[in-house]
Amino acid sequence: MKAHIVGGGFAGLAAAALLIRNADMSGPDITIYEADEKLGGGFFLAGNAKSGYNLPGSIFDRHFHCALDLLGKIPTQAYANINVAEQFLTFNKEHPFVDQTHVVDRNLHRIHDQRYGLNLGDGLRLAKLSLTREASLDGQLIKDWFSPRFFTTEFWLLWSTMMGSLPQHTIIEFRRYLNRFVYLFPDLSSMANVLRSQFNQHQAFVEPLVAWLERNQVNFLKGAFVSDIAFAGSPGRMTVNRLEYERGGASMSVDIAANDIVLVTTGSQAADLSAGTMDTPPGPPPNPGRSWALWRKLAARHKGFGNPDAFFGDDRIADSRWVTFTVTTTGSEFLDEITNLTHSDPGSGGLLTLKDSNWVISLSIFEQPEVLSQPPGTFVWWGYGLLPEKAGNVLPRDNQGENPRQSG
Repeated sequence: MKAHIVGGGFAGLAAAALLIRNADMSGPDITIYEADEKLGGGFFLAGNAKSGYNLPGSIFDRHFHCALDLLGKIPTQAYANINVAEQFLTFNKEHPFVDQTHVVDRNLHRIHDQRYGLNLGDGLRLAKLSLTREASLDGQLIKDWFSPRFFTTEFWLLWSTMMGSLPQHTIIEFRRYLNRFVYLFPDLSSMANVLRSQFNQHQAFVEPLVAWLERNQVNFLKGAFVSDIAFAGSPGRMTVNRLEYERGGASMSVDIAANDIVLVTTGSQAADLSAGTMDTPPGPPPNPGRSWALWRKLAARHKGFGNPDAFFGDDRIADSRWVTFTVTTTGSEFLDEITNLTHSDPGSGGLLTLKDSNWVISLSIFEQPEVLSQPPGTFVWWGYGLLPEKAGNVLPRDNQGENPRQSG
């Protein structure tokens, strides 16, 4: 029996590790097909100290049980006797978030209300949503459930900047997040129960996991875009019998035996990623639509694969675009000013959200170094705009095509 895993992001890498650990599958019998030349998917790391780093932001909590269980068996690269989960949890125990200032207004005044601006009606509405059967919510949006006033509350600002929710997103997704993270409610402002890695997620999680898989002789096909999956005719079930992929300009295929396993990740957290520089804005993505092309092809032939158009496509871009920026400096002046403003040292605060920014900009000041090879005297921090389609406060146009040196 062999396993074919489409997608070399964290999910695909984790699947390979679990097949080895839990199903006693041999590493050489596992192949991971990754369209990009780098593994890690949304946990990426690019750039350098001279040109500037590029990396994502992400949050965790103690209830990522599956990930922590897996990483508890993966040794760190620096210390073979310490596993990744142990390093991660120890760091967060010794360096907890103490977010003194999460939201500020245009005058840099701290904004916080113990009830997050919610009234009794808002609380009852949230409780009702939590208890409503998901099947009855199909087709409804978040804005269909709450009054316009709800979206002006501190609660919504905190929630949307942490979870990426927008009023026009599906209420089903909001309900799932609501029930999953309800225990965070008392600490939304301080982010006390939110965890983060000691350094960037690629080096903290992806590199040790890939190193472990390589030691177990898992096969990695990088630059291999799986373009189609063929199925054998079988009454009552679908059985894969062939993978077709493109690599190095050539079209290839691999036959799949009846007892083989095929696992596919459709879409990506970093779908259609396009990076800019200090002087040039991000251009069109190099392979637009590629991350969901396979899903769309499968769904067109088999109803059971769902509807990818509910998540992807040109008409969904405005509702799902994610604009981030990673700043690399050789001076600590900005971080010193942020520390003075928030009363939180670098790495001890969660997010700092600029409430009156039209883009709703949030900043995350990392524990330094954020990159293991980061030279002394170099500092890295990260931020994003929740509403990048809007015109900026300083320049009366949106940030598409903007000169990155100019402030929004």
